[in-house]
Amino acid sequence: MNLRIKTLPLNEPVTLAFLKAHLRVVDEAEEPYLTHLLKTARAQIELMCNRVLITQSWSLELHNPGDSIRLPLAPVQKINTIFLYNSKGDKISMGLQKIQIENAQDNAILKVVNPLFGKVKINFVVGYGDDENAVPAPLKHAILMLAGHFYEHRGDQAAIIPESIKTLVEPYMYRRHSL
Repeated sequence: MNLRIKTLPLNEPVTLAFLKAHLRVVDEAEEPYLTHLLKTARAQIELMCNRVLITQSWSLELHNPGDSIRLPLAPVQKINTIFLYNSKGDKISMGLQKIQIENAQDNAILKVVNPLFGKVKINFVVGYGDDENAVPAPLKHAILMLAGHFYEHRGDQAAIIPESIKTLVEPYMYRRHSL
């Protein structure tokens, strides 16, 4: 399995202004660091729950996936393309009418009419939506709290993610299954 991001999110689920208000920071000199913390916190929350919060494009390469392909990220918005590669390495586009997405919000599974053999590349779009309004409030609050935690514990090796953040994220977690 080879999973790669193709397009990064255009914005973050929590605004810099909101984080500054949460931390009671007024110094503009802190903004680049706070922006970094927001991106880091979002990435960590996405990793914890195997979800993408703001719309992103990804590609997944598999070998001999058969007729049922479990996508490792959620929620799935759409499948852009599926390519099959023949023994010569030629790329062949597969019609999207031959697939069905089951359970797009959690553990999304692509069902294909005929089993797929050889190398397969799937380009897909995941995320709750294009802006902060689409992201569930508990996940946004977890980002806010984690960015604040990182801000307060700069370089502290012993600092671990607080249980309160894990509690906010847990209802949104899903476990990746082997492909």
